Amino acid sequence: MAEKAAASENPAELPPHELAVYIVEKHHRFLYRELPRLHAMAERVAHVHGGHTPSLIELFDVFTSIEEELASHMAKEEQVLFPAVIALSRGETVSASLDGPIECMIHEHEQVGEYLGRLRELSDGFQPPADACNTYRALFAGLRDLEEDVHRHIHLENAVLFPAAEALAKAV
Repeated sequence: MAEKAAASENPAELPPHELAVYIVEKHHRFLYRELPRLHAMAERVAHVHGGHTPSLIELFDVFTSIEEELASHMAKEEQVLFPAVIALSRGETVSASLDGPIECMIHEHEQVGEYLGRLRELSDGFQPPADACNTYRALFAGLRDLEEDVHRHIHLENAVLFPAAEALAKAV
């Protein structure tokens, strides 16, 4: 029981199959909930304030790109990569190499990282102006939370799950 509690405090200590489930339950669920909420706010802020702050229109465009990239990315993980990791954890063989899917995921992580960097630039480090309305403030706070969560998510996959999955594939 103590091992389970320690692993839940540090998901990097979970076995690969449990880490894949953790990522879906924690990080993907967060994105499924937050992306539509942030989309609505970003669209509204761009519409209301974009006339005098054009960077908010670009911010909405970049956010939309992140949203599309993450939706596609999560679907590939949940339908292809993570089921393969779970199968390998059970000692089963998988029909295809994980090298291509993992390489694709890493490339997409890099793209999302670039988009997040651009959001940070466009939002002045997620700092709304002093006279910003509540929606504007909530958007920037939500984008900061999104950035933090996505960086943790990417780190768990790139540094922990993918190397573990590759090791499982070699062992089977």
